[in-house]
Amino acid sequence: FLEVSGASLPAISIGGDFFDVHFDGENVYLAIGDVSGKGIPAALLMADCLGRVRADIERVMEPGDILTHLNRSWFRRAQGGRFLTMVLARITPEGVLTYAQAGHPAPIRFGSGQAEFLPDRGFVPIGVMEGALYRTGEERLAPVDRILMATDGIFEAGEASPEGSIGMEGILAELRSSDTNERPAG
Repeated sequence: FLEVSGASLPAISIGGDFFDVHFDGENVYLAIGDVSGKGIPAALLMADCLGRVRADIERVMEPGDILTHLNRSWFRRAQGGRFLTMVLARITPEGVLTYAQAGHPAPIRFGSGQAEFLPDRGFVPIGVMEGALYRTGEERLAPVDRILMATDGIFEAGEASPEGSIGMEGILAELRSSDTNERPAG
């Protein structure tokens, strides 16, 4: 019912950016995020967070509840000023997307010449505010819809504008102008 693809091009060999795809036998879960800092410490925190998220997925928790639980456990472990931005989404076979954000850019819905950010659901990164609650949003996807979830690196890359990056509006323009309904042959 769903085709998923992803890529990771780290700025250095090891870091805290991540994406993960998990299938629970019925639904597909997508996670993308960025742990503050670089190198092995950020990578270790990222791996720990993904393990906690997968454990909560198995408990069949809503995306917002999973991020709230992750924030609570982050504070219990006192991560020394580090924080995490993240989007966690679940897509059902019926095309219902539920998602929550923790200080990370919202997913982009695109297709048929349209591209838009989904409504923001959370501005506070994990580890910044103890007791933060994360809301789950819900969107019904059309068969032609695609979802782009990205870290800030995609908005800072591409064909450089005078500001030095393509930016969020540049990404939306690229998605609108591409033939998003064209699928590769094969």
